[in-house]
Amino acid sequence: MVLLILGNAELKLNEAAGPALGVEVRMRLIGEMSKEVRDKVKELVLQDYKEYKKGNPKAKKESSDFGKCDLFFLNTAICEVFKDQLSALELEELKKSTPYRNKTLHGDFVGLLEKMGMILHGREVLSIAGERNALKSSEIKESLVSIANGSPTFSQACIRLRQITSILNGIISKIEQSSVK
Repeated sequence: MVLLILGNAELKLNEAAGPALGVEVRMRLIGEMSKEVRDKVKELVLQDYKEYKKGNPKAKKESSDFGKCDLFFLNTAICEVFKDQLSALELEELKKSTPYRNKTLHGDFVGLLEKMGMILHGREVLSIAGERNALKSSEIKESLVSIANGSPTFSQACIRLRQITSILNGIISKIEQSSVK
C-alpha cells in the first residue's frame, strides 16, 4: 500500500525536486560567472561563519569557495550583489530559497509548505464544514497521500520553486549580457 502511495506521488515529487535542485545549480553557476559574487562569499564567510555555525551546527565545513560553501552564504552574496536589479518580491523569494530547497530535497514537504506560509491538509475531516487537519512533518505517509491526490498547496509550492529558478535565470542572463559588452 505504501509503495502504491509513493508511486502515485512520484511525479509530483519530481516536479518539486527538479526546481529545488535547479536552485542550487543556478546559484553555484552564478558564483562561477560573477567575480563580485565570489568576492562577497569570501567576505561573508570570513566575517560571519563562526556565528552562523553556532545557530546551524549541521552547516557545511567552513569554505569561502563558491562551489563548496554553505548555500546560505552563496545565496546571501547573490542577493546582496544583485539586489538593485531585482524587485522587492524577487529578492524576498530568493532570500527564502535555501530553506525551500533544503526542505524539498530532504523530503520534508510539510516543512516546505510551512516555510512558504501554507498548510498541507490530511484526509481526516474535522467538521461538517469540511475542515481538515493540518499535517505535521512526521506524518510522511499522509503527506504523500495528500500530494498524490493533487494537493493544491503542494502545486503552489512547485510553482514558487519554478519562479525562483526563473529569477536565477534572469540573473544569469544579466551576467552573460554584461560579459558580452
